[in-house]
Amino acid sequence: FGYLSEGAGTNLCLYSEDASNAVYTQSGVAVNTNAAIAPDGRTVASELVEDTGSAQHRVFLSLPTVSGTTYTTSAWVKRGAGTRNVQLGLSGATSFVRIYFDLGLATVATETNGTGTIEAFSDGWYKISGTGTSDLTGTSSAFFANTDGTTISSETYTGDGTSSVYWHGRQVEAGAFPSSYIATAAAAVTRN
Repeated sequence: FGYLSEGAGTNLCLYSEDASNAVYTQSGVAVNTNAAIAPDGRTVASELVEDTGSAQHRVFLSLPTVSGTTYTTSAWVKRGAGTRNVQLGLSGATSFVRIYFDLGLATVATETNGTGTIEAFSDGWYKISGTGTSDLTGTSSAFFANTDGTTISSETYTGDGTSSVYWHGRQVEAGAFPSSYIATAAAAVTRN
């Protein structure tokens, strides 16, 4: 048996298992809740299905950040229909953290103003994360997007109406690496 010792952490991302909740702005996607079995064995993963518009296909929510603080944003992801990739992002005053992941190759493809990690789990799931330092004290937006490639030019594309990505356990926390998952609902949750 082992003992896991981990520092305190706070997941700032509300409704970490429900991308359809009203705290998320949905742009160019429809969200199906409880659409797949998540890595923990529960049928709670959300599916983000892109529409047919020529736009960004994403969900995002607002959360507080402090300039000069390093944040890590993370989630479990899995391809649904089609071959889309994903992007994690955190807005700033002038510096925008954007990390792109190639889910076919299981790699961090492009890093802008931050660094990313990807770790394989069973049944096609990956734990992805992006870490960067905020230059904004105030309200930032944490993005999760389906992408048509692995660079900034792939954020806006014409969707096919069927391609999708599964999403679970969204987390945004102060710190230089992803800590163990902290589930949230209507408020941020702190692990002591």
